[in-house]
Amino acid sequence: MENNVVSTAGALVIKNGTVLLVKHGKSAGHLDGKYGLPAGRIEKGEDIKEAVYRELKEETGLAADPDSLILLPGVWFADIERKSGTEQFSLKVFLVDKVEGWLSGSAETVPEWINIEDLKKYDLLPNVSDIITEGLKTAGAK
Repeated sequence: MENNVVSTAGALVIKNGTVLLVKHGKSAGHLDGKYGLPAGRIEKGEDIKEAVYRELKEETGLAADPDSLILLPGVWFADIERKSGTEQFSLKVFLVDKVEGWLSGSAETVPEWINIEDLKKYDLLPNVSDIITEGLKTAGAK
């Protein structure tokens, strides 16, 4: 495994007891069937909020209201097994309060609203459960 940490940014969208996750398919770099947040690499020269907006749009079809982005405290690190091997990721996540548009998937990801109480039934990427817990605390504190 390389010592390079891949900097990523993600969106956490919680609505009416559900959370928006994406299921990774055959064209994704992640292993098939894994569920994660709409998230991805921060491109060179890209602001972190731009990365969150882009990833949310690419993976779910939804657009975030930039004024509704709330940075969750902390950075989540994980060694994640991918089709190309294991990579270390750092992830900063924004709670997204307002989205617009229609859900649409791609060859890589299929977005789904998942009941929070059913999360244990899903094959989640590392830290997803902890991030959702932190997001619920942050949302409750607003």
